[in-house]
Amino acid sequence: MIRRELQEHKWGFIYLPWIVASFMSIVVVLVYLGLTEVNTENFKFSAKIFSDSEVIQAMKNSTADQRSEAIRAGLVVLGSPLVIALGFALLAFSLSTFFDERKDKSIIFWRSLPVSDTFTVFSKLIVATIVAPLLVIPALLFLH
Repeated sequence: MIRRELQEHKWGFIYLPWIVASFMSIVVVLVYLGLTEVNTENFKFSAKIFSDSEVIQAMKNSTADQRSEAIRAGLVVLGSPLVIALGFALLAFSLSTFFDERKDKSIIFWRSLPVSDTFTVFSKLIVATIVAPLLVIPALLFLH
């Protein structure tokens, strides 16, 4: 049952995390090479900070806790698009999981199998709460 759900929703659970991770890694490489910058009011992601002597001195004088906090914040910012994409994929999965089966009449086929409705709903819940987040972990590791 879980394999069936993954086959039916492979774009959202398997391909989408890798597409987002690839896009984010391309952005990081472009920023690292100095070809682009990401600037907002509260956040600046640029290679120009490494030529600023004030920033370099602040990095040298920082404690280990401050460095680990800065790295943790950077990794959260880097991984948040994947989590947002997973949220949209789970929303689309949750909204369409029963509606699509009724629309294309495949629910009649699945009801003819010796599997209870409780087991079917439970398998869909397992996919949404356990399997889909586990499928995003390799893309997060690739990105970090």
